Amino acid sequence: MPSQPAGTPHVSQHHLEGSLADTSLDRILESCHRHLVTGLVRVTAGSKVGVIELRAGAVDTSKIGDLTGRPALAEMHKLRDGMYEIVQRLPDLAGELGGSSAAEGDVTGVPLIAIMRHCEDNALTCTITVIGGFDRATLEYRAGEIARIELNGYFDDDALTQVLSWPDARFRVAAPPLDLDVEGWPVTRRAPTVPAHIEVPLAAKRGSSRAGEIVVEAAKPAPKPQPAPAPAKPAPAKPARAPTAIPVPLASPTPPTGPMIITPSRAITLPPLATRYRTGDTQQTRRAPSRLRSSHGAVAVVDVAWMVVAAALLLALGVSSLLFLG
Repeated sequence: MPSQPAGTPHVSQHHLEGSLADTSLDRILESCHRHLVTGLVRVTAGSKVGVIELRAGAVDTSKIGDLTGRPALAEMHKLRDGMYEIVQRLPDLAGELGGSSAAEGDVTGVPLIAIMRHCEDNALTCTITVIGGFDRATLEYRAGEIARIELNGYFDDDALTQVLSWPDARFRVAAPPLDLDVEGWPVTRRAPTVPAHIEVPLAAKRGSSRAGEIVVEAAKPAPKPQPAPAPAKPAPAKPARAPTAIPVPLASPTPPTGPMIITPSRAITLPPLATRYRTGDTQQTRRAPSRLRSSHGAVAVVDVAWMVVAAALLLALGVSSLLFLG
């Protein structure tokens, strides 16, 4: 809304005043009851000041001087020369009449379902405007019941579930302007009344048998701070264990391959005389190196010499036996 220029008076739509000489108190209360007004009716006649609290158009409390209840209401009906004021007020979450005809807040502080339950319990006639992102919804209440739901300029009674799911939405609760069929004039002020901010009291807690209801309890004294516990002594460190030696098995000697030839002086392990290998589809034999062949030749000569010596000995022994027998 555009701000008014400095010095321009504000004409309130929620505050009406007039003369009791023109309009009687009975007619004022009848008109407020017909339009379900929630707020105050204040009458002034000389030094006498009386206040009547209205809830949905019905008289809730009345007081003038030392009189309260029905006697106070009867005393105010006798006044003929004085002034009256009708002021709209919305109740807060505790049920007491606030200081403004509008209130605002956000769903992160008070859920929207709690505000709806608040309107139902107090039989309010008001409008709840909810803004979430680029969406705007309007919930119109009459005597605590939803009369109409509007979403982005279209009437949609099924849009309530969508509106309740908006995160970080802001809302504003406002009473409708006074439009009473009584003689009077709106009150002119220097500035409009600032809307009240709706928030859960510090002593309030959530959770009751009814969804969205807020129960207000007396604040409990803060618990006494407990002394800080003494620091625990560190446990003594355990000595580190020496690493355990893992025995490594000794490798067994690899048995020699190939035939072994024993000679009187030494034992020689000879490898295979020839090694076969395959090239393509033809088998070829690769002979041992010449050094092995020479060693084999020397061994063969020694064997032949021993055989000659053995044969000579046998021949000599045979000749000697024949001579001895002959």
